[in-house]
This record gives sequence, C-alpha cells and structure tokens, in this order.
Amino acid sequence: KLLELQKEGNEIGGHGFNHYNAATFLSNHTVDEYLKQEIDPMLDLMPFYGLKVTSFAYPYGGRTKALDTVLLKKFKIIRGRAFCEEDPSKQGCYFNQTGTVYSFSIDDTHNHFNIPHLLKLLDYAKKNNKILILNSHSTVKNVTGDFQTKNATLELICKYIKRNNMKFYTLSDLDNLN
Repeated sequence: KLLELQKEGNEIGGHGFNHYNAATFLSNHTVDEYLKQEIDPMLDLMPFYGLKVTSFAYPYGGRTKALDTVLLKKFKIIRGRAFCEEDPSKQGCYFNQTGTVYSFSIDDTHNHFNIPHLLKLLDYAKKNNKILILNSHSTVKNVTGDFQTKNATLELICKYIKRNNMKFYTLSDLDNLN
C-alpha cells in the first residue's frame, strides 16, 4: 500500500522505527541512542522496500531542539505537532519558511479537533496566504477508536481547497519553498 501511495505522488515520511516519543525517550537516553534505535534502522529499512524518505514526523509530536538540529542533517524537513490555540492567528500549524514545521491533528479523537475550528484554520490560511499543515492517522468511514479521521473530514478539506483555488503540498514540497 505504501509503494502504491508513493507511486501516486504521496510522500512517505519517516516516523521512527519503534514509534517512541522522542522527548520522553531523551529524558533517559542520549540523542545518539535515539538515532541508533529509532532513526538509523528506519532509514536502512525504508529504501530496502523501495520507499524514499526525505521528511520525518515526530511520533506524538514529542521533540527537542537538540534532536531537531541532528535530524535536519538527515531529513529535508521535520514535523512536530502544534497544540491548539483558539485564535487561528496564534496557531503554530502554518508553514514558517524553516525546516522545522508543526501540524494540527484532524483525528476525530484529538482533544482539540472539531470542524468549526478546522474551518477557522482553513479560512485564516486562505485570507492570509498561508500554508496550513495538517496530519491524521487512519482514515475511516466511521470512527471506532483513537487515531482515526472520518473520510468525510478529508472530503470537506478537499472541497474547501478546490473551491478556494488553494493547493496541496507534501512536507518535502515545503522544503523546496524555503
């Protein structure tokens, strides 16, 4: 499935070998240990299966500045998570012209997700010529558990983007805009 998605132009980003929360891991380990357990095995395995990995998304959004610095030597762009601010202008989920970006989760069970807020973020991006960065996990018709996004939510986003003549980007596309 990943190869088919990649063939269709979707980006397959790195997300860690064991899916550790990097910030939690680094409270008891070194950056080198994180690289040896999470990054290096993943970077060895992905090309074996024909997957091109040029971006990295922190599991759980857990990151540190020290790790950002090291990972930017291995990836074009890295993504953390923006945590909800009610005012869209204060939300950190817009492309900021750097190699470290933050996204807003559209998983239905995410604490701060709701359609009215998503529409405020999209409206702000459109009115201010911003690139909104979103993330989700598994897409489903009906949400039955954590880390799921309704297909209807994706359809709403796609229709909004099309209706407003906006554009979709992968994380690596953003690197080319720096």
